[in-house]
Amino acid sequence: MMKFLALCLLVGVAAGADDGLVIDTTFKPENCDEVSKSGDSLSMSYKGSLTNGEVFDQSRDGSPFTFTIGSGQVIKGWDQGLLGMCVGEKRKLTIPPALGYGDQGAGEKIPPGSTLVFEVELLGLNDGPAGSEEESPNSMDDLFASMDKDHSGGIDREEIKIYLQSQQGGFSGDENLDDIVEEIFKAEDKNKDDMLTLEEFGPAGEEEPQVQGHDAEDL
Repeated sequence: MMKFLALCLLVGVAAGADDGLVIDTTFKPENCDEVSKSGDSLSMSYKGSLTNGEVFDQSRDGSPFTFTIGSGQVIKGWDQGLLGMCVGEKRKLTIPPALGYGDQGAGEKIPPGSTLVFEVELLGLNDGPAGSEEESPNSMDDLFASMDKDHSGGIDREEIKIYLQSQQGGFSGDENLDDIVEEIFKAEDKNKDDMLTLEEFGPAGEEEPQVQGHDAEDL
């Protein structure tokens, strides 16, 4: 796991909040006692589409997607665009390539240079700094779940590559990125089955998960 986290740092770059992100609040509850901040655990309902309306991903079967905001578990457009939300609030995020998957795209559904449109709702909010003793186990599980796009219980090379691309807003050296992915599998794929399980990735609570992320001032 430490090899994976160290290599993630090689491709991480900071992105400013003035890089073209558009945040439209479509619903805000009257009562809002607490808003989301960096380090909080958020549970989201979402639908992601391209500007032509084609849906590439969405929360399934009513199950929320949970992650720690500001820890580098999601694309930068989410880390920036979901700050200051109330539970029950709905937003539409229009995310430029630099804060999404950059010039590389992601898999077959997100072409290179794509602007992404997300309709999101904050369903739940747990206060607390990312990487605290209480948050570490859930954060590690959430990070694994966020990378396991097909919900197979394992992470393959393409899913690792998509995650790395999301952390740096586009990677110009694609061959270099492939080398990084191979280094990760060489170090972490203990049974050499070309798939990383949660146990190989890092048992929950074994390490501080915030190492591969960015400080709030870097976002």
